[in-house]
Amino acid sequence: MTHYVLGFDIGGTKTYAALANLDGDLLAEQHAPTVRWSSQPDYGQQFVRLRDAVLLRSGLPAGSIEAVGVAVAGIMTPQTNLVAMCPNISDNDFDLQALIESALGIPAHLENDVNLAAVGEHWRGAALDCPNFVFLAIGTGIGAGVFINGQLYRGTHNAAGEAGHLYVHGMERMGPDGLGVLERRASGAGIARLAHERLARNTMQTELEEGDTSAGAVLRAAASGDPLATEVLDETLTTLSLGLANIAFLLDPEMIVIGGGVGSTGETLLSPLRERLAALLIHPVAPRLELSQLGAKAQLYGAVRYALDHTGHGLAGKQS
Repeated sequence: MTHYVLGFDIGGTKTYAALANLDGDLLAEQHAPTVRWSSQPDYGQQFVRLRDAVLLRSGLPAGSIEAVGVAVAGIMTPQTNLVAMCPNISDNDFDLQALIESALGIPAHLENDVNLAAVGEHWRGAALDCPNFVFLAIGTGIGAGVFINGQLYRGTHNAAGEAGHLYVHGMERMGPDGLGVLERRASGAGIARLAHERLARNTMQTELEEGDTSAGAVLRAAASGDPLATEVLDETLTTLSLGLANIAFLLDPEMIVIGGGVGSTGETLLSPLRERLAALLIHPVAPRLELSQLGAKAQLYGAVRYALDHTGHGLAGKQS
């Protein structure tokens, strides 16, 4: 029998599934709303429904799936392999691996979603053939996946890459909302918060409205020359460049790949970031800044690759 693997990306609002062959080609995809553990008694059934949907689309039997890789926005606790710090699913540590394996009847392999986005970019994206790079996801929060000498670096507590907690503003510390200093000031949520604060005391003419100070609205308004949005974006870029400089000096990567919802805005964000970062760094510490080539599918490709790496078939001629 020909074998296949399944990849899941459990996002903040949606969970994506993809069926792939042993070459890593995506054959069928499906998504559904992400539900919290506590709101659905039989939580594992959402994975069964997604599996069945991609199997139906591909015309393949369930027995053909050999392994599943799962990208989850949390930290895998060493030794116990429980998922911790994953507010979009549960407020407590929980055994997601056992739950998925029980529901699907196949081995499941879990990893932090940003780590798997880095795996995806290293395999099929912007960091192909690049052994030393950092994938920085800038979305609702900020996180990083780190590759050193061609291998994913997890750290002692599987918490390497928590870049959202970088200290970039005096002695400011993590707030009660759980957001770190960098992400509170430069993530999508941070941009919206800053825009809301500036709008409340604004005297300038602006396109921004009290009801929509989202990061997308700010970036669109800044692109059209709106003075308030430009001011907010300028402060955000300054903060982001400090975070990038800290990463560059500490790890000296060849490349920093920018992804995530905010990161996907393209050269509007990247061009000024390149200029500010160059002004902060010293030769020869100068990583290339590149946009993600996989976009919203980086985690899904990483999950598929992670599943493939846990089968006995390997990927002849493919980058890992």
